[in-house]
Amino acid sequence: FVSDAVMDFAFAIRDMHAAVCGGHSGLCHAMKPVSGTDLLRYLRKVNFTGLSRDKFQFDSNGDGPARYNILHFKQIERGTYRWLNVGQYLDGELQLDVDNIQFKLESPRPPESVCSAECELGQAKQYVEGESCCW
Repeated sequence: FVSDAVMDFAFAIRDMHAAVCGGHSGLCHAMKPVSGTDLLRYLRKVNFTGLSRDKFQFDSNGDGPARYNILHFKQIERGTYRWLNVGQYLDGELQLDVDNIQFKLESPRPPESVCSAECELGQAKQYVEGESCCW
């Protein structure tokens, strides 16, 4: 979230100021100008609970937390659609409300999702050059 990025910078600058300037009010000589490399070191150390109440901190690769809301554009009735939150991906875990996902108005069953169906007896798969799937 954007608010997490803003808060991360605010906390990093605060921490850097405390370490470099001590109790000096305002920017001290050591922070004029601020070194990007030094600031990055402070940015990666910050951890806090954001406005969304989710914990924020960078991992060992310097990546922020992967957090996604999963939205479904659901047909409520003929001609009427609505975006619904049907799940989230947080901390490497997918939570999905499968019962609230609908693929066709009259058909609650999801479509089959395979590269290609198994061949029946006497049939053969046709491999298409440049394609990872077979047809």
